[in-house]
Amino acid sequence: TGVGSVSIYWDDAAENSSDVLTGYYDFEGYKIYKSLDGGSTWGSASDRIYDVDGLFVGWRPYKQFDLSAEEDSLYCVYSNDNNCEKNQRRNHSISGPDPYFPWFNLGYDTGLDIIRLDESDWKVVDGKTYKYMFIDEDVVDGIEYTYSVVSYDMGVEPTYVTTYHPIGEGQFETVIDTNFSNPNEWANPEGYASIENSKGTTVLDRNFLQVYPGVQPQENLNNVNIVPNPYRARSQFKETEFERKIRFTNLPQKCKISIFSLSGELIFEISHNDPFSGNVMPFPRRGTITRRCTFRKYHALPRCGIITRRLIFIKFNALF
Repeated sequence: TGVGSVSIYWDDAAENSSDVLTGYYDFEGYKIYKSLDGGSTWGSASDRIYDVDGLFVGWRPYKQFDLSAEEDSLYCVYSNDNNCEKNQRRNHSISGPDPYFPWFNLGYDTGLDIIRLDESDWKVVDGKTYKYMFIDEDVVDGIEYTYSVVSYDMGVEPTYVTTYHPIGEGQFETVIDTNFSNPNEWANPEGYASIENSKGTTVLDRNFLQVYPGVQPQENLNNVNIVPNPYRARSQFKETEFERKIRFTNLPQKCKISIFSLSGELIFEISHNDPFSGNVMPFPRRGTITRRCTFRKYHALPRCGIITRRLIFIKFNALF
């Protein structure tokens, strides 16, 4: 993360895998979902998707990127490359509403170049090479955001495509064309809809990410700050009636934060050691505050050098 932005990286593993049932290389694109409540929802009410029966069936992605029309046309059915005969290619664009579930969209032929990194910019972490990046600048520093990157396929098209061409005087010629994207005639004659992988539910899932945009670690202790300050239930950080969140910002890479009451009682301590973030959230639970703290003002001392900040804590009886 950075100031006012979140950079999301992912690999191309989905493009190098085949459908476990058909054996086809049916990759089509990527969808990015964004949540403000830890993944409980993935958008606003207007982002909800309903089928023809009015049943809720999913969320519109925050961003979507798919193969271009040219990339689709040249994409090989049995391998992730363009080196194959015409009768082993898709030979047409995959885009627009899914023909089977039209409330879902297969993409807009955006192409992947707009998110694909140059090889010199690839990131290698724990043996995985991250070749794509999307920068989200529609964020507020210090607020928690949850992202999920999923891949989706093109579905399985019908074995044959029937079209009708006018030949004059109200008559039409029926043309039946082979659909090369489904040579083994799976789900013949209808085909079936596109599917996408799971969004994940916790940070233990590799495509599920929770981040707090903000400044990187810095050594000038005079910049250390506390937000929100004064703290009022509720703040804009993701909270419930059982959870309260306060954030220390502009911290050095490594330090210790000690929370004291005005009477000098040590409430608790937290160690911070993060080369990528200068933020830490030391008040995770309501019980920590309500059982231990009897004053409304606290001192915080990051111990890497010592700097003192006063936090005004305003309690509301309805919530505490």
